[in-house]
Amino acid sequence: MSAEQKSESPAVNACTANQGTECTFNFSSDLSFEQLRDKQTKLLAEQGLDSDVTTHNVFISLVGKVGKVSEVFQWKSEVKVGAPELSPQERKTLEEEMGDAAAYLVRLSQQCHVDLPAVVLDKLERNAVKYPVDKSHGSSAKYTKYSQDYQLS
Repeated sequence: MSAEQKSESPAVNACTANQGTECTFNFSSDLSFEQLRDKQTKLLAEQGLDSDVTTHNVFISLVGKVGKVSEVFQWKSEVKVGAPELSPQERKTLEEEMGDAAAYLVRLSQQCHVDLPAVVLDKLERNAVKYPVDKSHGSSAKYTKYSQDYQLS
């Protein structure tokens, strides 16, 4: 990757370039959670840090990084899709902190033996049941408003 490519934000795409217009956002690669986990595991082993990265430390680091992400949005009212309100430095910070948070989440899922892609898909399926489109479309009300007999199974 050239120095010019490194200086440009990896998240800059047609959506960001056309701020204020409707567009479809797509991730830039087909990298899987498994590939991310493998790369992370290899890097930690090469750095001799794999034994220092305890579940507790990873969790506390994840919480800290989520806090850093929230700082980007602190004192802003609403941030539109594509985040055109963010300055270039705020966007860079957002990307770096989200990258760290995602890496910690992947590591935490590995250490806790949680199949992250599977549980995300399961959660989406459960939410589809909890929030049926015919009852919840356009509403952000809690699922209990739609179904008194809904039970997590």
